[in-house]
Amino acid sequence: MAEAVSSPASVTDPDTWSSFETALTAYQEGGYDGIGIVFDGDGLVGIDLDGCVFNGKPNDAALEILEVLGPTYTEFSQSGTGLHAYGRYAGRPLRGLNRQYKGIGVELYCTGRFFAVTGAIYQDQPVSPLTGFRSMYEALNSSRTEETEEQKNRSNGLSSSVSSVRIPPNCIPSHFGQRNACLFRLARFLKGVIPHSSKVQREELVSRWWLMAEENVRTKDVFESILEFHVAWERVKFVPGESWSQLIAVLPEDPVSNPGDEWGITGRRLFALCLLLDHHQRLHHACDPFLLPCRKAGEALEIDHRLAANLLNAFVRSGLLEIAVASTTRSAARYRLKLRE
Repeated sequence: MAEAVSSPASVTDPDTWSSFETALTAYQEGGYDGIGIVFDGDGLVGIDLDGCVFNGKPNDAALEILEVLGPTYTEFSQSGTGLHAYGRYAGRPLRGLNRQYKGIGVELYCTGRFFAVTGAIYQDQPVSPLTGFRSMYEALNSSRTEETEEQKNRSNGLSSSVSSVRIPPNCIPSHFGQRNACLFRLARFLKGVIPHSSKVQREELVSRWWLMAEENVRTKDVFESILEFHVAWERVKFVPGESWSQLIAVLPEDPVSNPGDEWGITGRRLFALCLLLDHHQRLHHACDPFLLPCRKAGEALEIDHRLAANLLNAFVRSGLLEIAVASTTRSAARYRLKLRE
């Protein structure tokens, strides 16, 4: 490492590198455009997102990638139109990768590259281990031609419990425009049945899902769907049955008065359940309509499911609920409250 700066550094020549303090002094004295940090395979990695910042704000594609990576120090690039994220990766250094994701450039580096440091902070976090670095690398690397021995061993080691998983029909899109919702359902389902699976195992299942879904998906790059599945996996807060049992546990036997009173105590309890489901969706799933199968409602209230169906229809006719997504042979209706708490 050079003790003093006498010329611009070369990423391939460690003798031209110096400490941050030395580089900063040279920059302050003038004659240099900025300070760079070199990735030399010691575990520090960099992610370069190009063309993703507009009016000072990252677009959705950049935010999805940052969410997959996990919280770590991130700053704006010199141009102000991109982001540089820095983190730690404990695996064997991977070759540099340059890909496109939803219209933005994505570059990942473990070694043989440097980034210009700006100090223009976007995400003020410690430089942290990136739990999603490897999975994002593999999802983006659609043109890879070889696997490491580690990957082969992990792929060949799929347990019978994972390889025998059957993907539910409601996770398969029936027409265009359902891909994201179906990927979330798939992530929620898999988190319930194989919560301790590896990322390689889950990607195998997403690839299987893709073969079943492709005809009703406009985005033809399977690796984009794999990456979005990883985002969905991280967003899933409750597995199937868990949120339902938690909600039923707090449903009072005799709820406070509500608009369901018109249909007696049963109507009051069913509408109280609707209020709980609506609140849960707004809290965890960005105001998506809530799912309420008649049989589930009947079990929760200990009434016949046909009575539950009639009451829900009465709520709709009275303007208390609206049907956001009609029921099909594969899934129950989804409702949205027209009358908020």
